[in-house]
Amino acid sequence: MPPVRLVYWLLLGVGVMAQAEPVFVDHGVGSRAVESRGVAAVHTPDGQNLVIALSLDEGPRGWLLVTDIDGGQTEQVYFPEEVETSLVRTHFASLVASTGRFYTAAGPELLEFDPATRRFLFHGPLPSPTATWIVDYAFAEAPDGVIFAGTTPDCHLISYDPATQRLTDHGRMDPREEYPRFMAFDAAGWLYCGIGNARGNIVAFNP
Repeated sequence: MPPVRLVYWLLLGVGVMAQAEPVFVDHGVGSRAVESRGVAAVHTPDGQNLVIALSLDEGPRGWLLVTDIDGGQTEQVYFPEEVETSLVRTHFASLVASTGRFYTAAGPELLEFDPATRRFLFHGPLPSPTATWIVDYAFAEAPDGVIFAGTTPDCHLISYDPATQRLTDHGRMDPREEYPRFMAFDAAGWLYCGIGNARGNIVAFNP
């Protein structure tokens, strides 16, 4: 083979190898940080001043942070092992009840947490079979202590009775919309729910 042609084929081979190298390089995690999913202040019956922070990461098990304001200590409390956490089963909404108990949901699983003892008292699937999660501020406590919440994308109203640990599905609040966003009770015991995002209507419910 003439020298010129040999050099040509050598350069062509180098060019093919260079093109075969990956265009993108994975340099790993840039920052070991988590996404904040809300913070709540709690004053427990035994006098503790606490702050509860919900966080979301890529781990297989969810968790929250409990900070003792007076003692200056923070504790990481994991969700029960049976409660799977992922981007599909993420948590958005939370509520601190008049009893001091903390409520949230990991996807379609409701969680009841006692900040004073750092223990989960209950976890169970939402009673609406098509519910994906509880969104935004769709939590409210009734005058009798029952916890109400709104699920998406089915726009159902559900409730949880802490005394009996019973979950109840009260049906769909809007025939077309998917997002119950805000909830509040009036002095007469009626629940009002703001529905988003398109029509922005309000639904009233008498327990």
